[in-house]
Amino acid sequence: MKISISKLFGTLFLLISFGGFSQNNEKQERFQQHIETLEYMSRKTDNSKYYLDLALVYCDSLEAISTDRSWLESQRKKIELTLGTCEQNMNHKVELFPFFSGFPSYMGFADDAIEYAYDDALNTLFETTYPSLQRGPIKDASVTSILTRDVCDDEMFEIIRQTIISSTKHYLIPYDRLVELLGDNGAQSLTNGSNNDTLLGTLCQELGLNKIGIFKANDIDNIDDKIFYVHTTFQTYSPSDGFGQPIFAKGFCEDKIGTANSVPLLLLESILLIALLAYFEEQIYRWWRRRKFSISESFDLLKNRFTFTVASFILPSILSFVMVYAVSFMMPEGPDHYMESSSIFWVLALTIGMSLIPLGINLFIVNRMGIDGFHTFRGYRNFANASIYASYLPFFVFYLIYFESYPRSSHLIMILISFAIADILANSYYQYSSDQKFRNIKIHAIFGLLLGTISLFLLNLNIFSELSVDSILYCALFVVPIVIIHRITGIVLNKSNEKTQSSSMENELLNELEYLKSVLDPKQKIVDVVMNTSTTDSMFIGMVNAPMGIGKTRLLKFECPQYFNDADYDIYYGDCDEVQDENSVSFEPFLEAFKDLLKVSSFTDRSSQMEDTIGSGIQSLIEEVSPVGGFIGEAKMNTSNSMIDMAIEIVEKLEKKGKKCVFALEDLHWIDAESLAFLKCFLKAANRSNFLRKNMSVLLSIRSDHGSSIRGVDYQQLQDLLEELNAPAQKQGLGIDIQTILIHEDFNMHDFVQNLSEHDNKFALQKESTFNINELINSELNNGQVKDGPQLIITPLYVLKVLEKWISDGTLIHTPEGYLLSRQIFPSDLPNTNEIDSFYHQIIDNYESQWKRLLESAAIIGNKFNAEVLAQVWDYELLSVLTFLESAEKDGLVTDLSDEDNVYQFNDKRISSAIKSYFETTGDVETKQIVLEYNKRYLSIQKERLLHPHLYTLEELLMVARRTIYLIKSPSIRQKTQRLYIDLLIRMIDHGKFQEIEAFCLLMKEKGEQKISDLISLLGQIADEDTKYDELKRLGALLTAFQPSDELEREFKIIGLMYYLRINPSEGNGDSLLSNDDWNFFIERLFTTHEGVSLIRLSELYVTNVQANFEEKEQIIRELESHLEKDSSQSIDFQGVSLRMILDHSNPNKYDLNELSQNYFEDACSTGSVKQISRSFLMRIEILSNFVDDKNGAIDFYQNHEHLLITNQPNLQWVEATLQILNSHAGKYYVQDHTSEAQEKLNTIETFIYARNDEESFNMLIKRFINAKLTYLHTIDDMEGTREICERYLQIIESELSNTHEFYGEILIDYSKYFENKKNYDEMFNQRLKYIQIFEKLYAYKPEKYRRKLKSAYNNIAMRYRNKINDLEKSLSFSEKAMNISNPSDGAPHGISIFQVARVYSDLNNHEKAFELYQEAYPFFEDSTSSQRFKKTSLELNMSYSHSFIDKKKAKKEIQEAIKKLESKDLEKFVKEGTKKRIEEVRERLKAL
Repeated sequence: MKISISKLFGTLFLLISFGGFSQNNEKQERFQQHIETLEYMSRKTDNSKYYLDLALVYCDSLEAISTDRSWLESQRKKIELTLGTCEQNMNHKVELFPFFSGFPSYMGFADDAIEYAYDDALNTLFETTYPSLQRGPIKDASVTSILTRDVCDDEMFEIIRQTIISSTKHYLIPYDRLVELLGDNGAQSLTNGSNNDTLLGTLCQELGLNKIGIFKANDIDNIDDKIFYVHTTFQTYSPSDGFGQPIFAKGFCEDKIGTANSVPLLLLESILLIALLAYFEEQIYRWWRRRKFSISESFDLLKNRFTFTVASFILPSILSFVMVYAVSFMMPEGPDHYMESSSIFWVLALTIGMSLIPLGINLFIVNRMGIDGFHTFRGYRNFANASIYASYLPFFVFYLIYFESYPRSSHLIMILISFAIADILANSYYQYSSDQKFRNIKIHAIFGLLLGTISLFLLNLNIFSELSVDSILYCALFVVPIVIIHRITGIVLNKSNEKTQSSSMENELLNELEYLKSVLDPKQKIVDVVMNTSTTDSMFIGMVNAPMGIGKTRLLKFECPQYFNDADYDIYYGDCDEVQDENSVSFEPFLEAFKDLLKVSSFTDRSSQMEDTIGSGIQSLIEEVSPVGGFIGEAKMNTSNSMIDMAIEIVEKLEKKGKKCVFALEDLHWIDAESLAFLKCFLKAANRSNFLRKNMSVLLSIRSDHGSSIRGVDYQQLQDLLEELNAPAQKQGLGIDIQTILIHEDFNMHDFVQNLSEHDNKFALQKESTFNINELINSELNNGQVKDGPQLIITPLYVLKVLEKWISDGTLIHTPEGYLLSRQIFPSDLPNTNEIDSFYHQIIDNYESQWKRLLESAAIIGNKFNAEVLAQVWDYELLSVLTFLESAEKDGLVTDLSDEDNVYQFNDKRISSAIKSYFETTGDVETKQIVLEYNKRYLSIQKERLLHPHLYTLEELLMVARRTIYLIKSPSIRQKTQRLYIDLLIRMIDHGKFQEIEAFCLLMKEKGEQKISDLISLLGQIADEDTKYDELKRLGALLTAFQPSDELEREFKIIGLMYYLRINPSEGNGDSLLSNDDWNFFIERLFTTHEGVSLIRLSELYVTNVQANFEEKEQIIRELESHLEKDSSQSIDFQGVSLRMILDHSNPNKYDLNELSQNYFEDACSTGSVKQISRSFLMRIEILSNFVDDKNGAIDFYQNHEHLLITNQPNLQWVEATLQILNSHAGKYYVQDHTSEAQEKLNTIETFIYARNDEESFNMLIKRFINAKLTYLHTIDDMEGTREICERYLQIIESELSNTHEFYGEILIDYSKYFENKKNYDEMFNQRLKYIQIFEKLYAYKPEKYRRKLKSAYNNIAMRYRNKINDLEKSLSFSEKAMNISNPSDGAPHGISIFQVARVYSDLNNHEKAFELYQEAYPFFEDSTSSQRFKKTSLELNMSYSHSFIDKKKAKKEIQEAIKKLESKDLEKFVKEGTKKRIEEVRERLKAL
């Protein structure tokens, strides 16, 4: 049966649409109910402003999803009308009004809020009269009743039942009795709200009742588990009359459980801060007076001030609560107008009662306590400060309960304001109470007391209306000048706080205006330049070096692409962000530019992951922002590809498109270290491409007025970088055409205002105003744009911001004919460049202090931020934060990203810069404190990542690590982050992310963490296999000399030295660089501190480097296994580590390596991880070829499984696997049997490598390629090709590493084969002896690592001394050297070493000695494979030859059998020229027998 695909998708679409509609509909209904609930609650609380505002918030939320606009608008108008009507009411003017008559009954502090709500509803219901029962309240009616429900959980239902039983005379029929009378279904149906008259009739009949009461409970609404709104009803039923008229009652309650828990902290913090303020004030006073004081005196002073503060604090804090409720009888009703006499009188009475009466009573009491130092000016001031602040405790307690947030900022500022008022009161009282002869001093004192009292009234009135930082600071504008006037005669501070807002049209002015070609013609200055250079064979890079706001972005992003598109060019644009936050994407400018080319999704955040597009290419970005992870962001690193791989991916895509193109990268002064490294890789890769070199132009823009506050590069650094790239390219004939195509002077700003007004009617100026402004701007341009203070740089952005500022302050007023100057303007009216952000500053001025700081922290965090996490970090209510952000959105500062919950972004990079500049006047220290505080709070919600870093991705860890940089100097933070830093570093090394390590170190240096940054950088460079040998020696010396100051630095140093020991030669060994204490320290921390991949890699490092026997290392491996998760990627990784340790063991053949490697490969394949498969693949080939000696098996394995590592194109994993087979012992056999295939693959690999590397570079991958290429050339007997490669790479290796490096030695062996082929034996031996000298030094350093290579070198040169020039003395010498360093546990290689010595003795005609050695070697030769059988038979042939000189009869038969075996089909392919010659020699001996 065929099913229509279109119908199937249509059905699926309908189902999905219906599901989405259903969810949307449910949400809409829930919000509507919330609005109705809050509106009801406000009515029941005298139109409470708190609940009305909350209802409006839900109206705003509902607006985005509502389908019933008429209902929503009706509700909104109703609420706004109520707010407008009640604006002058007392309960709207006084923020905490409900608390001044006692704690509101609709707030629950002990039990569940829903219980209080039902208590409220039931109590009202119980008091209601039901005439058909009796005249009085229904609670007194003796009637049989049942309890039913609509929506009510079982627990609450039972509580209601008990309440009815205990509070009324009703008899409630138990549920069991209902079941007995009506059955299970009937009882359940009736109880769950089905007023079935049949069931009720049955019940009345069974119980003999003529009437029955029915209570019903219903949960109407639950708002965020904080506000509960319920409904209860009562009615009767009689079989004769049916249902009676129902009566009902509603109840509500807001959950306030635990809101007062912070009160003790508030008390303690207040006392401590006031005491410390008094203490430091006294210390400063003593220092100023040059009085010396001891530590004990300081301690006594601190104790005295604390005791004094407690004594001054306790009584006012209690009296203030007493006085609040003592005057509550005068309290007006909530709906009363705030200007009515009763309202004013209550406010005055409350002010006097709370502030002055407790202060006077406390003065009376403390004055009689005899406290030392009280009767001094400073004593009076400290007393007054503590007393005044304590009297405001009710406000803070009420605020804490009402808004459920701790007003710490208000609290701290309040202490300072109370200190200022205390200063004037204390000074005045001290003057007045002292014996003064001069009347004017008494008058001054009285005047001061009056000013202090007025200050208190001002403070009270302000915080009475609203307890906030803004209200206290507003009061400070009056209080501080009053204090200064009194203390310093006649100095008055006048400060204007002009608050205006711009219209929406003014806000959008910058974005709507068209580009003016009078400033610069983009076609002539950029497009034509690019097109004229595109005909050359060199890649063109053009630089734009101009100030901010000149129009670089407008040109490169909007204007030039139009012309390029018309000419059939592709344009790729990316820009570097000023703020690099956790939401920033790795290599973001490139992903922005090439996202369409690479078919990746839209950018989200750093939690987005790259998925393969081609081969294992760049991964697409698509993951939602989670409540924490999204904000903190996460663009997971591509762990399978390096930067150059991703650059090549882009290059290949551009080549495939085959079109001319332009890549524009903006704002390189903000480029991050990763993107800068990627830019270098990309430019190198593009310049290596024959197509892109001729068809791609690059445009780079940079700000010329950057100052010193840049993260990226300046113009000179950019030039140096490009020249650095160009130098090696020119040597290869691939020079880059680098030009600066635009500078500041190329932009014409003359007559800009006139052209603007004439060109764009949306922003028109009247003619006279146009002339005046234009002349002013032109005059400044002609005068060199210099003002007092910071330099004035006139750009389009500057002019537009000036115009916006003048519009906002009324200098420009709007008329139908255009904007008109309202006054004469002068050069002084032009702000300097740094002041131009005042347009946004005026908007920010309108916000309360807490929201200003929230905006600042958001700007510091990044261009994109998560409101939910900001609320968590700053301990604000999310609803309050969202409400504020809605207002900021209306002001044009931010945008709510509707596709990401609670995620916002600034509308423009200029806005975040303006916010930061707004706070510059507070000083860098305060900004740093905000950053520190944010990061401390952020880390407190990231405990899991700090404790278990192995469970998270590299970028998730990097995101946390970036935050810890601000705090790492703190010992506690340093301790907490040890696991994180080490895990992060080890995994980055494991993934080859060395450029990313350097980028992270650069960030640490920028934040002032030089020492730990240098240490991590050292470690990363040492672990990098591409580090030059000489450089490595220098780094190793630096690391050895490094003196760690704590455990983290010590562990980093030990790990670095282990990498140094493992990867590179040294004069010393592990014991000389690391002491026993170091090894013990490391092993103690290994299994207690580390987990996952880092534990595996560190264990591997340890067993590789520690000077211990195999059994001790094996114990570490067993311990490692016990700490890993079974049946996980970790356990598979462990198989590779343990197998590698076995291979490095002196006798690996005692293990079943074939089975172990096969199991490892199969387990790796089961994970689907290319990385795991690749590792096991390489090891499987190595074991089959080099250890099991199954060369055919190795070749078959490679050919049968290489498809697992390659898709459409070559990738690194496939390249490494192919090089592994070619470099193994099976390599020459693979080339022999598959010559054309091997040649084709080597060509492919060479293209792959040199698309990623310069011709003269050298690294491990190139080294493996050289070895493979030489294997191929030797096998096909191409000696000239061998010579060319050897000479080329000997020169490169000597330059990049040294001529004593092991890689240099390995090439020498291949070079010697060329001379051997040419029969230039002197030079052949010269090259081999150089090799031996190199490896003898390496062997002295690490015997176990280099023993086999040195032994092989001895054997090979001994064989050539014997076979090529018949120098048996030297042959014997080197053969014996090989045998002396050989070990029986080596297996077959040990037998070969003995065989070589025997062979020389045979040629020396010492056949008895030779035969003895042959016999000794024989047991070590195996015969499980053809190759092994060939070696064993060759031994038998030579042994029988020597035996013929001892026992001719036995030897004759042995010789015949050996020759027969060697000439069999199984072994004939192994018989080469040397073996054939030996066979003929033995045949001659056989004839002689």
